[in-house]
Amino acid sequence: WKRELPKYYRLRPTFFGQGGTPLARDGRVVVTLGTKDNKAIVAFDQTNGREIWAARHVWASSYSSPVHAQLHGRDCILVLQGGMADPPTGGLLILDANDGRILSEVPHRSRMFASVSVSSPVVIGHRVFVSEAYTEGGLCTEIGSGFTAKVAWRAPEFDTYLMTAVHQAGHLYGFAGQHQQNAALVCYELESGQEKWRADLGGVFQRGSLIRADESFLCLGENGDLAWINLSPAGAELVAQTKLFDAPECWTPPVISYGRLYVCQNQPGNGGSKPRLNCYTFRTR
Repeated sequence: WKRELPKYYRLRPTFFGQGGTPLARDGRVVVTLGTKDNKAIVAFDQTNGREIWAARHVWASSYSSPVHAQLHGRDCILVLQGGMADPPTGGLLILDANDGRILSEVPHRSRMFASVSVSSPVVIGHRVFVSEAYTEGGLCTEIGSGFTAKVAWRAPEFDTYLMTAVHQAGHLYGFAGQHQQNAALVCYELESGQEKWRADLGGVFQRGSLIRADESFLCLGENGDLAWINLSPAGAELVAQTKLFDAPECWTPPVISYGRLYVCQNQPGNGGSKPRLNCYTFRTR
């Protein structure tokens, strides 16, 4: 089946079309939309494309992807909304995964009209971290048992743009900075929101992305650089580094599956390489 969404839904204007990744779970495909009749997020039947539920809210679609989490024993879907809206509005929505009912909302969006929120919510226990890169930066909120939301801390300089922060052992790691020239890898303490360190890693990775790989991390730079990296509250240690290809806008996070690494090259590269999906195997020397 397929659904031509503009034919069935009155979609609001967006800066760059629909950019969030659908969430497939429990026989449903959850998509962030943002329609003129306030269907913010819609769940479709995975077998036939029929609409199962729609979460209604005035906050329009961003480029953040929905995530699933259990909060206080309840299956939830979390989304960072906030698209082309004047005056600018948006923030974190927490939905009941079964019926789309909105359980909590936390405003958090750039004060600028031109804003592109890409990072997905990060859930650690009953805390949720969200971030945008234009004016507000990072926000960590505590979700109470009745789904009341209390701001734990704000971090304007923890402004992830094209990647989602990663949690490990009570600390959050991510590339902060809207522009290439001011991007850096940062570490923040989850409990206090205190910045522990900031490193540009030689300026190679710029607005890169991180994924967990066992007890270490894989880091993909936005120009095709790849590294194994160890992260701790004491700092960042580059273990190994290589150049996969030389092409800009490598903003899609890499994926590891069954011992293979998948990396998207989104733009033509130097040397004539075309946009493509690259698959690599791991080996030890």
